[in-house]
Amino acid sequence: MSEETPTSREKLMKHCTVTKEQGRRGDVLIYGKHKYRMSRNLANLTEEECDKVVKVIELDAYIATLKERKATQASKRKPKADVIKIEARLCECGCKAMAKPERMFLPGHDAKLKSRLRKAAEDGDAKAIAELKARGW
Repeated sequence: MSEETPTSREKLMKHCTVTKEQGRRGDVLIYGKHKYRMSRNLANLTEEECDKVVKVIELDAYIATLKERKATQASKRKPKADVIKIEARLCECGCKAMAKPERMFLPGHDAKLKSRLRKAAEDGDAKAIAELKARGW
């Protein structure tokens, strides 16, 4: 002896609270936190219309569980380590352009500085000679 499957109207009546709102013609179905305002009374809906309403309610419930699952997964994630952001710095050749944080010079600018320092060292500039030695050039 098998039981008959409930109709869509019976599912609605079992899982939803049916109320009226003042100034509205149709019923209001309350399912959990959700309200579904109907344009007609539940008693006047066809079985096909009741089936559509049940599908909408089931879909909303499924979406709500997905959102809850996503929220709990997000809370379980470890927070990312604090990233220290280093700003770009001035190119050391003296051109006042910004180089990448991990670089001292823009491409080719180390050669410019090296040639300038060599010329100054040939002219007898002690600071230029010291900087060439410090940089290992």
